[in-house]
Amino acid sequence: MNVKINLKQLEKEKEQNLKDRMDFIDKHVEWIKKNPDKKWSKAQKDFLDCQYK
Repeated sequence: MNVKINLKQLEKEKEQNLKDRMDFIDKHVEWIKKNPDKKWSKAQKDFLDCQYK
C-alpha cells in the first residue's frame, strides 16, 4: 500500500482548523458575555450532561 500525503495541503487544513476553532471560541465568549449566568450555565450543563449519556 502506497499512500502519498500532500504536506502543503495538510498544513493548510491544519491552519484553517485552528482559525475555525479560534473563531468559534471568540463567538462563544461573546455569547457568554451577552447572556445571563443562568442561561449560559444551563447551556453548559446540558452540553456536558449529554456527553455522558
